[in-house]
Amino acid sequence: MSYQRYFVIRLDIDTPQCLQIGVPGLIQIAKEFNVYFTFFANMGRSVSRIETINKLVNKEKKEKQESVDISKLSNLSKLGVYGYLKVALFNHLVGLGSPDVLQTLKDSGHEIGLHGGENHALWQNNASTWSRSQLEKQIDWGVNAFNSVLGYRPTIFSSPGWNSPDGLSDVLLHAGFSGLADTFFVASETISSSNHLQNINTNLVGRPGGVGFFEYCKSVGLSETEVFEKIKLELNAREVNVIYDHPFYLVKNHSAVLRKIIDYALKSNIKVITMGQLLKLYE
Repeated sequence: MSYQRYFVIRLDIDTPQCLQIGVPGLIQIAKEFNVYFTFFANMGRSVSRIETINKLVNKEKKEKQESVDISKLSNLSKLGVYGYLKVALFNHLVGLGSPDVLQTLKDSGHEIGLHGGENHALWQNNASTWSRSQLEKQIDWGVNAFNSVLGYRPTIFSSPGWNSPDGLSDVLLHAGFSGLADTFFVASETISSSNHLQNINTNLVGRPGGVGFFEYCKSVGLSETEVFEKIKLELNAREVNVIYDHPFYLVKNHSAVLRKIIDYALKSNIKVITMGQLLKLYE
């Protein structure tokens, strides 16, 4: 690949708010600059009530086991009281619940991949313990749901909570996928291969824990100017940068700085591209 700087903006659609409020806002921002983003859409539900009960029951045990301090915002802070209660009480379908918004996203030219299977929380908390047949069932469900809305099968995938179970690459290959975005290493090749499946590394995340980059910056008290300067520094430090966050949170809290970052990138001859375009550069 000839030397050129590239910038991928990756957004994971985890909740109905991400799709219904965040995505339209991001479509508008992208249109202003004539750029395209990569979205990973969960087609099922955000919340598992079983997992919620388990967390409440085992809260003390979990707190004792956790030794790493992760800087992030609470779901209540990110969604607001109304949004939080709406997700918790009604738990509407995400992708299957707003097919019109996904179709608009597709028609706007953005890249859409698959994000997990039937339930985001179940995958995030349990996928590492699933058998191959369980993984295949979840992937098949997600692919069929995705295809029923968008009319094509997804080719890139990301796991909820970065929980990438053993055997997932092989299952994805057999399901027709070409790319997997489940790593967030600081110093790593942007693209690497695993059994013919291309692994796409996301380097701009909140660490530790793989928190959304903008969310992390707010949780540690950075101002919008400091966020801009931090990303500007990263964009000039390496050839390829992939930044990660969630549509609803980003649009609600950081639309202005996102516009400023995209404007800076384009004026600095840094190409804003999708993950699919990035994969083609490495062929």
